[in-house]
Amino acid sequence: MISSRQGLLRVREFTLAEIKHYVDPEDKSHPKFFDVPKLEFLMFPREDQVSGCSARRIPLGEAVAQGIVNNETLGYFIGRVYLFLTHLGIDRDRLRFRQHLQNEMAHADCWDAEIDCSYGWIECVGIVVRSAYDLHAHTDKSGVSLIAHEKLPEPREVEAIMVYFVDGSSFIKKGFGISKPKRSFLLSLGKDR
Repeated sequence: MISSRQGLLRVREFTLAEIKHYVDPEDKSHPKFFDVPKLEFLMFPREDQVSGCSARRIPLGEAVAQGIVNNETLGYFIGRVYLFLTHLGIDRDRLRFRQHLQNEMAHADCWDAEIDCSYGWIECVGIVVRSAYDLHAHTDKSGVSLIAHEKLPEPREVEAIMVYFVDGSSFIKKGFGISKPKRSFLLSLGKDR
């Protein structure tokens, strides 16, 4: 996206990288979070913005524990971005992480790494919890299931019934041993149910 309000600064986004890190929705811990919880830097949570407070230094572990940062995985990546930017030479006192306000958020939680420069505070990195939005969008458009599977230490047996809707009609994938009454019920459901 090019925004005229920030001139050519926004064009630089085309030269940056993007990471998509998918997380188990039931376990958002991160195995390397222990590397970053003691990092302390300027954070600007949405509650502080709304109440008129300034950005403040918060230890990352505390921000995660208090729910300011949604989960450990998000916290880990915020910490890694902080370490990366300061390693590049960004002044710690001119770097902050600002949480999007409710009316700015397109997804579950969003934070921007911002640098204070001659233009004011400029976003240089966006860190977003998108849950499975991309996977669902690609699945909807392509018709190919992009469900990830986790290898469990012990096998679990789970009964599943898959109902597919094609051209307004439903059909059930064969091989599930569904009784005739259940099959009739499932076939009677509309696509919106």
